Amino acid sequence: MDGAEAQSAGNPDAVSLAPDTGQAQNTSKAAESKFKPAPDFTLVSIKGDTIKLSNYKGKVVILDFWATWCPPCKEEIPHFKKLFAEKGEEGLVVIGIVVNDELAEVKKFVNKNAVNYPIVMGTAQIEKAYGGINAIPTTFLIGKDMTIRQKVVGYREFSFFQKEVEKLLAE
Repeated sequence: MDGAEAQSAGNPDAVSLAPDTGQAQNTSKAAESKFKPAPDFTLVSIKGDTIKLSNYKGKVVILDFWATWCPPCKEEIPHFKKLFAEKGEEGLVVIGIVVNDELAEVKKFVNKNAVNYPIVMGTAQIEKAYGGINAIPTTFLIGKDMTIRQKVVGYREFSFFQKEVEKLLAE
């Protein structure tokens, strides 16, 4: 993704996952855009709500692939909580997609840490649709037009996400 994607190889702030065995490319292109469309999905949150990505067209979306056993993932969650609290009214949506984890552990973690945004359990299909999630955290920044603007592998500071979200909200 033209230089915007952080590499997980050798990145101490990412936790490697088993290699993806499926196709790792989304070949469709957004009309007249250099950005790829974000693959749509419909999943049920751990609280029972239906989450459909395309329902958020016109909003900026942070899509965070993470797990409760991943230290850098757990470090980023307060960033996303704060951003959602500060920018949700301006059009920011945060969705956490859990990979390689147990539902009971996820529910316990979400309750203990008062996560204020929807959390869904990931599937092999959703991981494949997003190019294969080979390390976590992996975070996608999705523009109001539902295109992937950045793929970030590994931990980033709050200020990084704040700056990127503000740019996307201003579009």
